[in-house]
Amino acid sequence: MKILFTGGGTGTFDIDTDIPELTDLQVGSYVFMDAEYLAVGSSMDADRFTTFLPSLTLLTTVVSVNQKNFVTVDAGLKALYRDGATPTVHKPSDQRLAYDWFGDEYGKISFDSKAPPLGSSIELIVSHCDPTVNQFDHLYVVQNDTVVDLWPIDLRGKCQ
Repeated sequence: MKILFTGGGTGTFDIDTDIPELTDLQVGSYVFMDAEYLAVGSSMDADRFTTFLPSLTLLTTVVSVNQKNFVTVDAGLKALYRDGATPTVHKPSDQRLAYDWFGDEYGKISFDSKAPPLGSSIELIVSHCDPTVNQFDHLYVVQNDTVVDLWPIDLRGKCQ
């Protein structure tokens, strides 16, 4: 009888294969990646996990620009799972922007020099992919900034 020994995951996939007894790796989040995984170093880069690029992002909109050092966006705790890392700004990438939690419905984006304009879109790398996906009914599949498909999240709301 062959004994199966399973373990590991996305964050440790590149070192778990050194364990000769391991017969299975439990990876899966690499498909999406998130800010939490990206902040974990790997055997190839101690500062940042760079093997898999993020494919799951959340598009948020600037809804208020009436503060001096930050703008308000419409992505808060109801859209982004909080435990784990803080979401990071993916686009626009030509500015130094940083997301911070700001309430149930809102987040805030701090900036160094120029505020993103009212109504502009900001693309975030989510804090933790698994529970963030669970908060939505569909994934919008985007290629070259165009929505090319809509995938339903089949088990959405089934964790009751």
